[in-house]
Amino acid sequence: MLLLLIASTHYNGKYCAKVLQLFAVCIEPGIGTTFRLRMARSATMVPVEIGSLVEYLSSSRARRRGIWKMRKTLWIIPLLFAAISAPNVHADDDTDYTINFTLSPPGTLPTAGSFVYDNTTNTFVSFTVDWDGLVFDLTSSANSPLIISDGPPCISGATGPQATLALMTTCNSATPAAYWDAVNPTPEQSGSNADFTFIAFGPGVTTEEIAISPPGGITGTETGDSGLGSFEAIATPEPGTSGLMLIGIIALVLVMRKRIAQRFEQIT
Repeated sequence: MLLLLIASTHYNGKYCAKVLQLFAVCIEPGIGTTFRLRMARSATMVPVEIGSLVEYLSSSRARRRGIWKMRKTLWIIPLLFAAISAPNVHADDDTDYTINFTLSPPGTLPTAGSFVYDNTTNTFVSFTVDWDGLVFDLTSSANSPLIISDGPPCISGATGPQATLALMTTCNSATPAAYWDAVNPTPEQSGSNADFTFIAFGPGVTTEEIAISPPGGITGTETGDSGLGSFEAIATPEPGTSGLMLIGIIALVLVMRKRIAQRFEQIT
């Protein structure tokens, strides 16, 4: 039916027979003895005998005109469907997040932050933050967060990586809100490491806490910079299977429409 629509909207009535020949390649003779085609630019209904079309298409004349070559093109459809529909485990199981930071002046704002969460194993695949010219890898800490007194209510009693995911996606809108805190020690603080922390507390005076930071920090650059502020982790949308399939079908239509036009130019 796809070929029929392309051909009937692209050519006028004088190419009626050519359109029917192309459409006949796409159907099985056993589905009926006749079918009808409504032309795009007129209301005329044209009856066609399937048997005569099949006999014509099997002739050497039709093969010389290249109509049978369209059958090879049609193999693209199941192959395309299989390629798009095949399960992509990595894409379906992992969710990419981008972290947007807000600074409470004065201080230095992080330049980038992101993490990847595996929804099947409920673990962090990666977790990095760029701040003050340093790259902090928080992956191991995100998978084993510091939780005190069962943590704040915003993590709903979760533990491990799932608690960290709640810290990053839920606690930032809780009261009090989670925040980030960073420091790069001064030269006078020689021996101290730079540190970057995401942290959330329970309401009021409480010991409920969850925090992640690189174990022991990382070697600093002694800039003396620091920073503190809020954050928001946003999941990066990925194209769904239906979206990919639609793109593939559109591409296929464009290719086949061009080939059909070339076939008509050769025939006429």
